[in-house]
Amino acid sequence: MWGLARLGRLETLSTMRGELDGDVSSYAIEALAAFGLLDPPPGEPQGIWRALEDALWEIYAVTQRSDVARSLLFSLARIGGARSVERLGLDLADAHGFDRDGRSHVGFAALTILCSRGYGLEQVSRDAIALGLTSSSTVVQGEAARALARCVAPSAELLAGPERTVLVERLTSLVSGGSEDTNKHAWRALASLGELPSEVAPEILGESPPMWEVELEAVRALSGHPRGRVLLAERLTAFDSAALGHAFGGPRIHVLLEAYRGGRKLAVERPSLASELGSAFDHLVGPCRAAEHELGDDVSGRCFAAHELLAVLAIAKRDAAALDRNAVVPRWMPAHYLESLRVDVLLALSNAREPLAKKRLLQRARALDVDSAVALSALTELDDVEVGQTLRAALSTRDVGLVAAAAGAIAARAMDVKKRDVELVEELERVLSEWSNDDAIEVRLLAIEALGNLARTVGESTHSPTETQVLRPVSRPGAVAPAPWLERTILPLARDPHVAIRRAVERALAGHGDLLARYDALASEAHLAVVPEPLAHAWVRAREHPPDGLRIHTRLGVLEIAFEHAPAPINQANLAALADAGFFDGLTFHRVVPGFVVQGGDPRGDGYGGPGHVVPCEWSNLHYDRGTVGVALAGKDTGGSQIFVTQSDQVHLDGRYTVVGNVRTGMDVVDRLLPGDRMTRVEVIHDE
Repeated sequence: MWGLARLGRLETLSTMRGELDGDVSSYAIEALAAFGLLDPPPGEPQGIWRALEDALWEIYAVTQRSDVARSLLFSLARIGGARSVERLGLDLADAHGFDRDGRSHVGFAALTILCSRGYGLEQVSRDAIALGLTSSSTVVQGEAARALARCVAPSAELLAGPERTVLVERLTSLVSGGSEDTNKHAWRALASLGELPSEVAPEILGESPPMWEVELEAVRALSGHPRGRVLLAERLTAFDSAALGHAFGGPRIHVLLEAYRGGRKLAVERPSLASELGSAFDHLVGPCRAAEHELGDDVSGRCFAAHELLAVLAIAKRDAAALDRNAVVPRWMPAHYLESLRVDVLLALSNAREPLAKKRLLQRARALDVDSAVALSALTELDDVEVGQTLRAALSTRDVGLVAAAAGAIAARAMDVKKRDVELVEELERVLSEWSNDDAIEVRLLAIEALGNLARTVGESTHSPTETQVLRPVSRPGAVAPAPWLERTILPLARDPHVAIRRAVERALAGHGDLLARYDALASEAHLAVVPEPLAHAWVRAREHPPDGLRIHTRLGVLEIAFEHAPAPINQANLAALADAGFFDGLTFHRVVPGFVVQGGDPRGDGYGGPGHVVPCEWSNLHYDRGTVGVALAGKDTGGSQIFVTQSDQVHLDGRYTVVGNVRTGMDVVDRLLPGDRMTRVEVIHDE
């Protein structure tokens, strides 16, 4: 079952459905979750997907084994649809069955996954979450709050009215009571709802704070609320400026960074913020002026905090140039970090209708240099006649990051009919013909997505592939004739040997029944891509024992990744071979999302790079708990050198990314990493 699942061929689903009629193990049932990366259509699954969903629920109704029940819910979360959301609600709201065999928290985890795939709550599942928030089990409370946080976006209409007030009241009681996990998820749910408790505990941004992850989520909730942003400013100004760096040392520096980022919107609303917070800048930036090299954790954190505050001050003063005039960037700080701040300031000032900000943002994008990808991505939000010309110029370059950023911006802009620019179709078609899967598969995937979104009819929406991947959307009544580029350029790619390309083609053809029928015929002719990995294979053949893990040296200390218990030999050998070749030495952790993941291993440093080859996915039934190490993807079988470490459990990642191991020692290092921190040296561990 797992072998079939890892191949990811849709024609194997019928075989797997037949296996469910026998005495099947929980491990075999979980193999079906691996098809979650292919995603059945939103709404009611059809055909084999519907048969699988029904079969899993039939087994769940009669099973007495909790391990089988959990496996069934895990697979249903990945292949089920709207009916599963409703059935989960009925099961969770059953007063007699609530918390039976510890199933409730698994049920809420399944709801979290379904909502992360874009399915909204039904009334019964909303009521089940409300019930879960009052459970006597802190685990169930936390999982119910986590599910609510994920389900707000696709369930906006259902969460309006009196029921919303009830949910806010129950979350308010959880932000300070119960376990730290419950506190964290309750704050996250409040942030998703755009709500705050009537009183925010003084410990938040105070002298005796809770665990930094809890305080971080509280600050994010405050940042999203007008009253909360004012409170953020009040509490930050209450600190003695000279003591800021010490008060927010260690991993708590992430809280200060997040608080300053939250202050950007307040700076637009209240220019007086410049004088209120300005004195803190000199105290924070002081050590940076003498720091030619890294001087330790606290100094680095204070440098980042100083520049985040500088962005707030530049916005408040309506002076984007103030950022460059006052920035003090040591050589160890990544150059593109300051560019990201520039773009954020210019976007904020554009939204504040500052006349020159939009012009300067376009100038940065048109420079088409190494840092322009940041500005190109920001053009998603800009409304200007020159945006199309700028994106066209970027598509014409031979820089993978610039082309990918431009294609991604076009795809995102096309979701708004007012920003849809069909004049870019020809350039996108050229990109697909000139770039190969080996060169940059992510470029091709983004170009296909952009062409698909440009073909959407008015009022039709799509989902970002980073959030949900739609395999077979249902055709809408009255759909117009398909755009000609779908037939001439997208449809022929149904024969592409790479499964990620074929899935992207299906998503691009969403709503066009005739083209989807032709896709099925063409896709059946595609040869199964056997993804070669000569580097990893040669590495394995030259050694008697497989690798046991990786040892990553950083300025903050060493973190060790253990490969044991993770069934991913190809990906593990690939990482070990790259480490032995010195590939990782000096590369950065380019993506740091506190409380979520840290990610590194990209030779470009912007998320668009890799080792020059891809490796197949090796899915397993392992879960993304705190310290789990996974392989970053742009789609099925597109792994390479980029890996990520989860800083907390992330149930919505389960069954989507290859797990290669877990952090054995050094999670304190992971918690303190900042954007641009380097892997100074990476070694292969052999416990022979």
